[in-house]
Amino acid sequence: MLQASGLGDWLVEGNPESRVVSVSGKDRAAILLAGQGVHTVYWFEPQLERFATSTYYREADPDWVVGFNETLAVRLQEDWDWNLEVPDRLLTLARADPAVFEGDGIHTTFPHRFAAEGDTASGGIGAWWSSTPSLDRETTSLAILALSELELGRGNAVDFLALSLSATDRVGHAYGPDSLEQLDNLLRLDAQIGRLLDALDQQVPGRYTLVLTSDHGVSRSPEALQAEGAVARRLTQEDGSRFNERAGEDLRAYGSDPVRLAQALAESARAESWIARAWPDADLAAAASEDSLAALMLESLYPGRAAGLLGRLGVQVVLTPHTLLWAWPRGTDHGSPYLYDRRVPLVFYGAGVAPAVVEGRASTRSIAPTMAWLVGLTTPPGASVAPLVLR
Repeated sequence: MLQASGLGDWLVEGNPESRVVSVSGKDRAAILLAGQGVHTVYWFEPQLERFATSTYYREADPDWVVGFNETLAVRLQEDWDWNLEVPDRLLTLARADPAVFEGDGIHTTFPHRFAAEGDTASGGIGAWWSSTPSLDRETTSLAILALSELELGRGNAVDFLALSLSATDRVGHAYGPDSLEQLDNLLRLDAQIGRLLDALDQQVPGRYTLVLTSDHGVSRSPEALQAEGAVARRLTQEDGSRFNERAGEDLRAYGSDPVRLAQALAESARAESWIARAWPDADLAAAASEDSLAALMLESLYPGRAAGLLGRLGVQVVLTPHTLLWAWPRGTDHGSPYLYDRRVPLVFYGAGVAPAVVEGRASTRSIAPTMAWLVGLTTPPGASVAPLVLR
């Protein structure tokens, strides 16, 4: 449940004529970017093979969304191949194919085709297609259509268009950030951002401010790092079984005493070569004053919503850098507190933004307060980050 209001909510509260539109390849991205209000929110549903919304937002789709989905259904049936479009001069920017630690471990080179890979992709064509760059193409098309149909940015109120492009995450998980597939995807992503900028320039010239960012980074595949002599590890099911056995011994010994159990589990976790840190929840606050990783874990800890290997038992764990759990026999993952996962680009562009580089720390949490400041809104009480000064 989203417990904080967002930029779109602040805009509507300040002026009910403001419109909020959020479009993504993923439900959670579209919903969280929109905020808490009843806005125009759409995401691609693989099982339905179309962009959908929730009855929280509306009971029926408007005609422009219905028409878009009808044409998408036709394009989807013709879009069963993902062919390489990287120019020869750029091929050296990616590591060489094939790599058995990519994708399904079998179909690891171009062209990627549903006819060949569909048997290993659960959910049919919708699931396979939504893990290719084609998803971003259609998501961008729907956002541009919303810009036109709803005449965003043409009234007296400030409108908000949120667009989350999901293919980079899915391609990155499956193939890794330095793969040929990701390079192909990023070139296509650049083209989609160009389409969006062209549409904004044509429909609301000089009347928009754009923010570009990412929600996280990613680790390179352990095998790619190991080939370069770096320390990286992909844990196996056997590693998981041994870890679970030790945790089971602690549970049997101290299961009736949650405090002692958490201490024992943390001690057992620290004995593993692939675990960098482990703290009982009760010790995080004290550890945070001296350990930056503990401070990050404390900030992300939400009571009652356990996460991580031992979260439900009151223990927070940080793996060693570039270590993937046994749930990832191929591909790669993100979610660690290390800089390769935390550093992301953050670019403000357009009306009200002077060319500059902001010195000092900047965070994606600064986006909403900064955009509110740019349009003259007061940031609601409780916002923990001040706006960036962009003028």
